[in-house]
Amino acid sequence: MKPYTDILKIFENSSLDFKLRQNNIDEWDENFSALEYKPVDYLAANIDYQTEYQKQNFDEFIDISSIIFSNENPIAIWPISIGIKDGKKFFSSQGENILPPIFLKNTSSKQIKKCISEIHKICIKVNLDHSKKYWMTSCAYVNKNYLSAWHLLCMTKKAECSLIHNLYVDLDRDIDEIWSNFRKSYKPLINKGEKLWNIEVHKSSIEKDIWSDFKNLHLNVSGRKTRSDKSWEIQFNNIKANNAFLITLKNDKNLVGGALFSYTLDEGRYDVGAYDRSLFDKPIGHAAQFTAIKEFKKMNLSLYKIGRRFYASDIPAPTEKELSIADFKEGFASFTQPEFILKNFI
Repeated sequence: MKPYTDILKIFENSSLDFKLRQNNIDEWDENFSALEYKPVDYLAANIDYQTEYQKQNFDEFIDISSIIFSNENPIAIWPISIGIKDGKKFFSSQGENILPPIFLKNTSSKQIKKCISEIHKICIKVNLDHSKKYWMTSCAYVNKNYLSAWHLLCMTKKAECSLIHNLYVDLDRDIDEIWSNFRKSYKPLINKGEKLWNIEVHKSSIEKDIWSDFKNLHLNVSGRKTRSDKSWEIQFNNIKANNAFLITLKNDKNLVGGALFSYTLDEGRYDVGAYDRSLFDKPIGHAAQFTAIKEFKKMNLSLYKIGRRFYASDIPAPTEKELSIADFKEGFASFTQPEFILKNFI
């Protein structure tokens, strides 16, 4: 018996119909393409990578992301997973807070209301069955400045609300306006970096040895192997499939820095970077970020999510390294957007 059969049984007893993404890859992609705004969190390539990455934290980690149907018509996609550790099951969205379903265009408000009500009940039932006292959810930003129906439903069910802060670049602005919004001290550093380094953007035609060099740089900078070879292979294949690109910076023939960025037709995201520690006094990261922004502009994306803006008052308290990285990223951002974290009690 599959270790998640009990959870799928809860799905089957719902008034909604579900199809597992893993058995309907093309159908997931088709419905993802039909979304009004396409967040990286719901991208199949991201789900595949996160599923592999999370395996190091669990005895088993299984993607059960599903396409949701109403009256035999697809209305939403829902990225969810099951992690198993020491016999206990953890219901999440790829190891993080449970994301709500995201709805296809022209889904009626009535269908949305019914669907999120059912999903909320499913989350309660799954967590009750596994003796959890509460479950956490949050909503991916979809370029809307109002609270989602999911957020409001959770609040009516007495959820506790907290928030974190995420940094974005508004790619709909002219590149000169984006540049003018950068932290003043960054502009000469970017100019210097573009003169110092040979900067290249690697997309679907990337060669394996370039990716291997970046992987080795990351290993040297980290001082240890942080994740599986398969997770690196998935990211390489994502570049080949036009779901990501790699920016490399070289000094003569030596790789001194690299950064990986994933994207959809609407949104770009900074995933991972590695920079030669002996050159931290040089503007490597500054040049990489501006190169990515220019590349995203060429691709006509709407938003670039640089990452989380940590604050000293956050709970749990961030490390000094996290605060330093967040301060660096903030120097490029057009705006900061709250991400609401909802704690739902059983």
